[in-house]
Amino acid sequence: MTSECFIMRSRKGRVMKKLVMFSLIVGLIGWFLPAPGWTAQDQVKPPLEKPLPVRPPVTIDRFGPKDGGATCTTAPTINIPADLDYHDTGTTCGKGHNYDDSPCTTDFDGGEDAIYELNVTTPGMYPITATPENGGSWVGFMVTDNCPDQSGAQCVGNAGGSSSASADVTFPSAGTYFLQIDTWPSPDCSDYSLDITSAIPPPANDDCANATVINSLPFTDTIDTSAATTADDPSTDCGSTNTPTQSHSVWYSYTAAASGYLDIELCGSSYDTVLEVWTGSCGAYTALSPAQCNDDDSTYCSKSRQSALHGVPIMAGTTYLIEAMSYGSGDGGTLQISVAFNTVPVELMQFDLQ
Repeated sequence: MTSECFIMRSRKGRVMKKLVMFSLIVGLIGWFLPAPGWTAQDQVKPPLEKPLPVRPPVTIDRFGPKDGGATCTTAPTINIPADLDYHDTGTTCGKGHNYDDSPCTTDFDGGEDAIYELNVTTPGMYPITATPENGGSWVGFMVTDNCPDQSGAQCVGNAGGSSSASADVTFPSAGTYFLQIDTWPSPDCSDYSLDITSAIPPPANDDCANATVINSLPFTDTIDTSAATTADDPSTDCGSTNTPTQSHSVWYSYTAAASGYLDIELCGSSYDTVLEVWTGSCGAYTALSPAQCNDDDSTYCSKSRQSALHGVPIMAGTTYLIEAMSYGSGDGGTLQISVAFNTVPVELMQFDLQ
C-alpha cells in the first residue's frame, strides 16, 4: 500500500512539473506575440511635444572685402571677371581726401575717397554701379589705368549722380586699374554700395581676325559697338592723338572683285566716329598711300562728327580691311555703315553731272 501511494505521488509530481513548465512557455509566447488589433504603426514613437529646431539652408553671398581702401596701396583687389558678380558696402567717411583732379575730369572727386584695385584678366565692358546708402548722396566713381595721382594716368570710365552712379566701363586690355569712389561736396563723404556685374559680350566683329566679310556690294550693316574693344588695334592716321588706337573698333573685310573705288559712310551712327581702310593682314596692317582715314565729314554726313570716305582706290584681288571706331576714348553706340562700289571716283561723277 505504501509503495503504491509513493508511485502515485511521484506521478502527480511529474504531472505538476509539466503543467508549470507549460504555463511558463505559454506566458512567454504571449509576451512576445502582438495583442489583437495591433498594427505596425503602433510601434512608432509619438512625436515630441516640442519639435527640434530646423536649421536654415546655407546661402553664400559674393560680398567683397567690405569697404574700399584709403589709398591705392591699401586698396582691396577685385579680380575681374573671377570675382563677379561683385557686391560691396562701405563708406568714404574717415578715409581722407587723398586724390583730387581725377584724369576723368569730373566734379565727383572733391570729397573723401575709397579706392579699389581692379585686376582685369579678361578685357571687355563691365557694368559698374555706385549707390549712396544710409542717407548719403552725390556719389560718383572714376576708373583709371593707374593710381589717379600718377603722371600719365588715363580715364577709362566714370559716372556720378545724386541717387546713383552707373556706367558700362570698357577695359581695353588686361592689366591693373583703379576705381575711386568719391562725392561732389557737399556732402564731403558718404556710405555707399558697389556693384560690378558680368561683362556685356562684344560684337562678333570686334577683332580683325573675326572681321565681317563683305561678299557683295552695295553693303549695309547696323550693330551696337558699346562693348567693342581695341585689343591689338593699329594706331590710326586721323582721330584723337591722345588715344592713337581710338576705341570701340569693329572690322569689315572686302576682297575687291574689280578695280575701282569704294565709297564708305558711317553717317547714320549715334556717336563720334573714326574710319580708316587698311591692306595687309591682321596684326600687320598697311596704310594706303595716301592714307584713307576720316574723322569728321561734313560733305556727305549731315552730322558733323560722323565719318565718310569716298573714292578709296582699290585693286582687283586685294583684300581691304575697314576699321570703324569711336573717337578717342569715347563711348561706342549704334554704328551704321554703308559700302558701295564705283568705277570712277564720286568727285568725277559729280563733275560730269555739272
